[in-house]
Amino acid sequence: MAKRTLLLAAMFAIADQIVKQLVISFVKPVYTVTVINGLFDLDYVQNRGAAFGILEQHRWIFISGTIIAIILFVIFLFKTNIKSKLFMLSASLIVGGGIGNLIDRIY
Repeated sequence: MAKRTLLLAAMFAIADQIVKQLVISFVKPVYTVTVINGLFDLDYVQNRGAAFGILEQHRWIFISGTIIAIILFVIFLFKTNIKSKLFMLSASLIVGGGIGNLIDRIY
């Protein structure tokens, strides 16, 4: 089950990077794209820190923290024998999102 979870996480990380590249290509140049007029807009905003931009100049904290969190989560996945599909999906989203954010922080 852990191998499937990691495969799904890799797929989510790839999808994350594709969506981010699409946003950079299509939303960044205009900064706002209206999806539903008066209800739903996409605005391009960069946040190089944590919540509200705190610790913006300390990228290494986020890189090392993310690496440690991903490693611990993967170890947990292999040490436990949880068979829940909901857990597998949730773990895949967490690890995939962490990998996507790690890629962004490194580059």
